[in-house]
Formats: sequence, C-alpha cells, structure tokens
Amino acid sequence: MAVRSLHCRTDGVAVAQTKSGLSYTGFSTLIVIAVVIWFALPDSWTDPIWYSNYYSVTSAQVHWSPKPTDCDWGHAPLGDKGCHYKKTITLFNAAGDVVTSEKSVATPTTDSTVKSVEIDWVRLTE
Repeated sequence: MAVRSLHCRTDGVAVAQTKSGLSYTGFSTLIVIAVVIWFALPDSWTDPIWYSNYYSVTSAQVHWSPKPTDCDWGHAPLGDKGCHYKKTITLFNAAGDVVTSEKSVATPTTDSTVKSVEIDWVRLTE
C-alpha cells in the first residue's frame, strides 16, 4: 500500500512523495499478533500445521486424536484426579511401518521416509 504525502519545497512548489511498504513497527506488530493467535488456538488446529511442516507431509497425513478429558480438574468428580496426559508422536513410512515412536521401540526399517504422523495421548499418574 502506497502512502502519498505532499511536501513543499523552499520555492513553494508542492512535490508528491511516495512511501511504500510496511514500517518495521507495523511488521513486528503483525508478527506479535500472529504468535499470540497461534498460542491461543487449540492444539487440534495448530498440531496438524506444525507437524506437517516439521516432517514435510501434508496436513491430511497428520492424524490427531483429541486429548481425553477424564483427568481435567473440572471433569466429574470435581478435583484433582492424580493424572495427566502426555502427547506422543508416532511416525510411519509409506508401507505403514513405524519409523519412530515415543510409545514403543520401533523395528528397524529400510525406508525411514516419513509419510504419515499420528498424534496420540498416554495417561500418566502422578
């Protein structure tokens, strides 16, 4: 977006000057707003985007399970349940073999190219 302003020279003739582009303040403000929005969005929206970029797969190849709510403080019965859930990531190659997993030891495969990502939850007691 170009912003035009008129400046008078010393001889009284108006000269139009064009200022184009965003200022550094405007650009940094947009970055800060984007980061705040990113952290405010639920994991179900941001995880497929994050993991698809990180592992170079499409977001359709990222399978996300919703986080269980039975350990939440507000879930009946109210109060601390003595548990929480940890996110685990499992990577699969084109043949469907596990490339790497946080849940178990993966079997060595010849094709370690990631073709799909599975996001799951593991219940941990405190």
